[in-house]
Amino acid sequence: MIAASWAAIVALVAMPIRAADPVGVYCMIEHITVEPATGDPSRIQIWGVFAFADGRNGEAYGPVKRGYLYYSCPAGQRSTCKNDWSDLLWFKGTGKGVGFGLRTAPVGRLRPETEPPSAPDPYPVRGGLVKVESKDPAYVDLVARLKAALGR
Repeated sequence: MIAASWAAIVALVAMPIRAADPVGVYCMIEHITVEPATGDPSRIQIWGVFAFADGRNGEAYGPVKRGYLYYSCPAGQRSTCKNDWSDLLWFKGTGKGVGFGLRTAPVGRLRPETEPPSAPDPYPVRGGLVKVESKDPAYVDLVARLKAALGR
């Protein structure tokens, strides 16, 4: 009886526990424009499909929407922006999901594809980038929704 109780306790402790997902937005990137086109970029347009965190806590993400995010690099964050934006360029056109920003902080405004770029939002430097895989059980639905919105 005691051995069975210990076995049950060990089994419960060994179960993976998933904390709330801190990522602010997940996306699949179709196109990226950096500004200026040559030299050190200070602004970026990220075009594709996006699912924004739904609430400050938890794991829920809202409906997938098409459009673009327009960012400027915050003062003193040039190195972080350069590194993140270089990594985001790698995701462009791959059909792979990537997340960035934090659900507890602003991640910018999704702009319709028909809206001309103006007044960029500050790039959300906190949180880094997170690759999301369709084989990860926690993200199967999210990745499927992003791919469906891309038409893949």
